[in-house]
Amino acid sequence: FVENIYGYNSVDIAEFIGWYIAEGHCVHDKVTDNKSTVCIAQKKSVNKEKCERLEKLFDRLGFKWSYCADNHYYISCKTLTRELKDILYGMPKSLEKEIPKELLKMDKVIMNSLLSGLILGDGCTVAPQEGRKERKTYHTASFKLASDVQTLATLLGYASTITKRDKNYKNTLYAVSFKESKYCWVDNVKKEIIPYNDVAYCVTVENHAIYVRKNG
Repeated sequence: FVENIYGYNSVDIAEFIGWYIAEGHCVHDKVTDNKSTVCIAQKKSVNKEKCERLEKLFDRLGFKWSYCADNHYYISCKTLTRELKDILYGMPKSLEKEIPKELLKMDKVIMNSLLSGLILGDGCTVAPQEGRKERKTYHTASFKLASDVQTLATLLGYASTITKRDKNYKNTLYAVSFKESKYCWVDNVKKEIIPYNDVAYCVTVENHAIYVRKNG
């Protein structure tokens, strides 16, 4: 377990990065055009509990922050480490967003914290009811991010699906739905026996887990 990454507590900064991927962006200085401020969108009048959670998270991380009438939290980049700024500044725009690869190799505690930030920002959780387990859904316009979230869910032991939604949206929206399950449904699988008389190979990877998805 890694206690610190990018110069911060690993669990807290993973949640912050999840929030940033879902609801964040950088503001450019009008004079130099350099990225100078990190923003997280959240409306206090609607999401009071989420805002309180964010503020406590900022304080634990030692960020200098403010909240403005435009429903954004502003964080001074001067208070951020170079490592964190490199991650945030290097984040693509909304349609190309993705999860930093190194975070998908972290301990499950850290990855769970990352997932919490993502879901709190751009997702929803349906509480268990009538024998059904808790279900989570994450929404994004980036197919790359949807794929990364599905990978994250798989690494954390969730069964997941990606649904493409085109109607009534400016851009295509991808919904990643997942829940804890030992099984996944595979529909309309084409099966057949074919003649074969050659070498057969067993695919081996370090952690003995291979994940294959139809159509990439």
